[in-house]
Amino acid sequence: MDVQEITIMDHIPVSDDIQVSVVLKSPRLALPNAEDDPGGPSTIAPSVEVQTGVVASWQDSGESDDGHSLGKDGKLKWVCSIPAKSKLNLLLQWEVSAPAQAVVVNLHA
Repeated sequence: MDVQEITIMDHIPVSDDIQVSVVLKSPRLALPNAEDDPGGPSTIAPSVEVQTGVVASWQDSGESDDGHSLGKDGKLKWVCSIPAKSKLNLLLQWEVSAPAQAVVVNLHA
């Protein structure tokens, strides 16, 4: 029996320091860009089909009605459909970078 639409919650670290950047490498989800048009409608990042039956998307934190908080807390979700007697591997990769002399604090997963 196939299992349809399993939702798996995941997250990447989030930095409170502008010198420290965290970039999601896989899955390749884009963040909404509120700076493009602050007065216009929110730009919601699309879902990404990672492989057949697996879709990744940012999880809404619910902090904002306009969608501008989407992905800001690092939460994402995988929605998977798995054929009977199959295995599924999900790859979550991120990169953290900072200046060499920077002291990294408040980086939390």
